[in-house]
Amino acid sequence: KWFSILLKRQLFLTQRRVLKGSYYEEKAWPELPNDMVTGLTEWSCTDSRAIPGVKTHPAFNFITTPRVLRDWVIENLPVEIDDQWMVAIQRLDTGSAPFHTDTIRKWSYNCVIHGEDAETHFKDCMDGPVVKTVRYQKNKWYFHNGSVPHAVTGSPSKRAAVTVFKFRPDVVGNLVETPRLVEAYKRDPYFYYV
Repeated sequence: KWFSILLKRQLFLTQRRVLKGSYYEEKAWPELPNDMVTGLTEWSCTDSRAIPGVKTHPAFNFITTPRVLRDWVIENLPVEIDDQWMVAIQRLDTGSAPFHTDTIRKWSYNCVIHGEDAETHFKDCMDGPVVKTVRYQKNKWYFHNGSVPHAVTGSPSKRAAVTVFKFRPDVVGNLVETPRLVEAYKRDPYFYYV
């Protein structure tokens, strides 16, 4: 019971930090097992693996995700995962992504599994200067604030990460709208698992 209260307090504090304008935070959470990272990297970087019925973006996509990943996250991360949470693989297929705010989420917990040389840059407003830059380390978990403008540079041809977040269909960022993704999620919150 006390552990559940502690987890809820941690989530509340994370959400408060988003409102205060934080950009990222490294989490002291368990790393994915090496064999899982190898398998997920191979899985996520080989084929298109676009989620069926969901419009793909030329640079960035959520891709079909092995169900074993969600099971591992539920068992090992200090977050209470329910139907409102996505545990997915996201992939950037270009060397960079322009400044944008995220769709369908305000923040996420991310773990880069391939392409860790890339840098993520944050701004307080779209036309302002870069105020923070981070290079997310491979197989380390980070809180990532997607509600502030951020960009990626220096990525290899593909960058893949595990992303864990509460699905918010009312959050529409400025890069691309994802109506098919929202509709698919409303029909079945587990539609992207294989």
